Amino acid sequence: MSLMCSMLLILFSSPQQTTAATSAADRMQAYQARQKLAEQSFFEGWTFRSIGPRAMSGRVVDVTGFVGAPNTYIAAFASGGLWRTDNAGTTWEPLWDQSASITIGDFAVNPKNRDEIWLGTGEENSSRSSYAGTGVYHSEDGGKTWTHKGLDESHHISQILVDPSDTNTVYVAVIGRLYGKSETRGVFRSRDRGTTWEKVLYINDNTGVIDLQMDPRNPKRLIAAAWERSRTAWNFVEAGPGSSIYITENGGDSWAKSNEGLPVGDNMGRIALAISPADPNVVYAVVDNQNANPNPKPEYQTITRKKFRKMDKAAFLALEDKDIDDFLRGNDFHSEITAATVRKQLEADEIALSDLNDYMRDGNADMFDIEVLGVELYRSDDAGKSWQKTHAEPIPDFAWSYGYYFGTVFADPQDKDTVYLGAVPLLKTTDGGKNFKSVMRGNVHADHHAMWINPNNPKHLVLGNDGGVNMSWDGGTHWQHFNTLPVGQFYTVTYDMATPYRVYGGLQDNGVWRGPSREQDQYDAPWERLGGGDGAFIQVDPRDNSTVYLGYQFGHYSRINADGGGYLSIFPRHKLKEQPYRFNWMTPIVLSQHQHDILYMAGNRVLRSLDKGETWEAISDDLTTNPSEGTGDVPFATITAMRESPHAFGTLYAGTDDGRLWLTQGADWTEIGKDITQGLWVSGIEISPHDAGTVFVTLTGYRNDDFRAYAFASDDYGKTWRDLTENLPDEPCNVIRQDRKNKDVLYLGTDVGLWLSFDGGANWVPHQAGLPNAPVYAMEIHPRDNELIAATHGRSIFILPLAWVEEMTAETLDEALYVFKFEDPTESNHWGYKPWAWVGEDWEPAHLAIPVYAKAAGEVTVEIFHKDALVFSNSQSVVKGPQELKWPYSIAKEHAEAKPAKKGKKGKKKKDKDAEDDKPTTYQRGETGDYYAVAGDYKVIVKGFDKTVEKEFKIKASQR
Repeated sequence: MSLMCSMLLILFSSPQQTTAATSAADRMQAYQARQKLAEQSFFEGWTFRSIGPRAMSGRVVDVTGFVGAPNTYIAAFASGGLWRTDNAGTTWEPLWDQSASITIGDFAVNPKNRDEIWLGTGEENSSRSSYAGTGVYHSEDGGKTWTHKGLDESHHISQILVDPSDTNTVYVAVIGRLYGKSETRGVFRSRDRGTTWEKVLYINDNTGVIDLQMDPRNPKRLIAAAWERSRTAWNFVEAGPGSSIYITENGGDSWAKSNEGLPVGDNMGRIALAISPADPNVVYAVVDNQNANPNPKPEYQTITRKKFRKMDKAAFLALEDKDIDDFLRGNDFHSEITAATVRKQLEADEIALSDLNDYMRDGNADMFDIEVLGVELYRSDDAGKSWQKTHAEPIPDFAWSYGYYFGTVFADPQDKDTVYLGAVPLLKTTDGGKNFKSVMRGNVHADHHAMWINPNNPKHLVLGNDGGVNMSWDGGTHWQHFNTLPVGQFYTVTYDMATPYRVYGGLQDNGVWRGPSREQDQYDAPWERLGGGDGAFIQVDPRDNSTVYLGYQFGHYSRINADGGGYLSIFPRHKLKEQPYRFNWMTPIVLSQHQHDILYMAGNRVLRSLDKGETWEAISDDLTTNPSEGTGDVPFATITAMRESPHAFGTLYAGTDDGRLWLTQGADWTEIGKDITQGLWVSGIEISPHDAGTVFVTLTGYRNDDFRAYAFASDDYGKTWRDLTENLPDEPCNVIRQDRKNKDVLYLGTDVGLWLSFDGGANWVPHQAGLPNAPVYAMEIHPRDNELIAATHGRSIFILPLAWVEEMTAETLDEALYVFKFEDPTESNHWGYKPWAWVGEDWEPAHLAIPVYAKAAGEVTVEIFHKDALVFSNSQSVVKGPQELKWPYSIAKEHAEAKPAKKGKKGKKKKDKDAEDDKPTTYQRGETGDYYAVAGDYKVIVKGFDKTVEKEFKIKASQR
């Protein structure tokens, strides 16, 4: 084969990076453009409500406490911001809500001033949802205000250290880009509080520094852990020869390698360091050793997946039928595939053992089937000059093959032999690493990333993991969980049709949960867990609101009765000798709107079940580029987005992670959008609820380090497309939805937040009222209650009421003052009464919410009329934009107690309707003697900005 043919084969059979990476300057310019548009926004009064959940929290990357301030703690979340408590965790205050990147790698506090905080953005972990940061930030007022201090191109920061002898000197360890090479890696030093930086340690453009520790005796002595790793959408190389330990004795001016005794080479992965404060000559290093384990854990079953891969046909056929059947059932083979059928086909050479092996390909199981040495603990007793492994045997069932995600070690400040290792689970050793015990408990998440040990009381631990913040006062024997922070990392969201409706979501490493759509206060956690793993998509059967389809990573779905009842695994398998299905980390499923027994699932092909997931058939060919080479160890070339048309049964759109977009209208599939997808990840699809041929698509280049915005619309089933990003600053786009009532209104979720358009996408404005700058991963609009449900990957779920959007037209927005339509309230005898005497300060009495729009901020007068009489009047402040004014159903005392004028016989009216209307109304009396409204016809008049607007309404009589 010629060299040119070989090159073409590789080009067309291997995945490709398709777009250019975005520079830090362009990213910062995009954020500045967002800020300018935010200044023009008119949504201050149209606020999101947070519904939590708070029960499970999210991934913590750093945590600290303070000697001398026992009630103060600070915790940094991977994509949930920076939080502080001053009352020992009872309540937490967010310090990092509105920023160019809410994601955090590390923070440091000036040891001489705890109000001075240094923040390094960009998560240190190399997860699928580890977002890139925008450099270093600095606060001198405890996090109230922040100043950007450079290192814009750092992307991911692992450690910040402040020199206690000279707090103008700061060190930053930079991992660098996750999905590409860069020279902004290594250790950076500033001697002028971040005004200028110098790179003092650099290895190569693929190797960053994952940890940096300072000798407590000598702040000029630093130990750095370099880590070589590279990631693409289809592969992760988590180790390399660049992984090493470096030491400087002069504050970074020069460095020396210190690898004696370590497993250096191509398979040395992530490294974590801890210098013992009890004896700084003792240094611990946790190393992710990716070398093969020569003595893997023994398996006592007759046949397992690992044993099967080493068998030949003769050995397999020599097995008992019972053992083969147990093996087939345990690996989800179709029921018709039995020991008898397999034996017959093998003997006839109709199938090979490789066909059975392909049948078992499973992205989730593959993560655990890799036999490597894994996480190991090394110790140095000569201040890091040489190292020795502390344990003779591999640490069992600890971190497995994904030590790249953890790599943490914490030394007891008073005992040099006591150390904590964070991964899965949390381990403790009190003999310098010879033996370990788990300090996990039922209220502690399994995945661990951060710990602070009180230097004055080493039994006092503050722990950060994928489930938030825990605290122990007895060295890890017992733990308290602080689950009052709304920091969940959601991938997906949906709803049911119960009254009131409930919200369902899938979270990173925290399963699938269901909870109420009402606002959740910080002490209330009425959510319930329905499933485990990394929660994927959810669909709910509207016929009973109890049949729920849910799952976890790589297509592992089940059908459950969420209110108690049956469970059925519905994971589809291909037929023997067919190409195995490939499932994305978040595999899309869709329950048909037209026939609720029909469920669709998308791998690399679209699958359909006509019986609620019990059996499956493929209804498409492979819709991906189906690369035959170079796909690595991450499932790729998969369908990532799928949507069913509400207008016609059988009309489906599907998009892939390698840039293909397809349409079927019930038979064949047609590729559409070749001129817009550019090989990018299709992140979202929306089919217009108004026009059958209109479709919206978002794409993301996040996995190419491409942070540009990609959003398009088509009005002809994808034949032609229009760009929706003309005034949209560059932010990776995740999801788009069209309003169900007003076709000109669009909602767009990006990695930085949420955007609105009132002209079909020609112009966009950010909506930040009550919503932090967190990645908006998923959105749905409830069809009955008309509310936008926005799931963020970091700050849980928010809901935005959309009642007035139908009337929010160009004409409305040009009005100085406008009153929207609203539903008639129902009379209540509770008006004027507190639920009890000791209600809290946040209690608000019942009121009529009057939705209005003001073109400018100012004062308006609200007047309520009953029977043409003015019964209520007051002035209220308004902000620019839509908002609600309030009438607490109160009636002016002078009107309620007014007596009708006496009439003589000549003035006596006959008993007719007019006469009845002239009778005085008996209004309700509240507990304080004030008067409140009763059923009847009313009118509200709003005056302001030289305009008067009125709206009639009715208070309906109570049915009780």
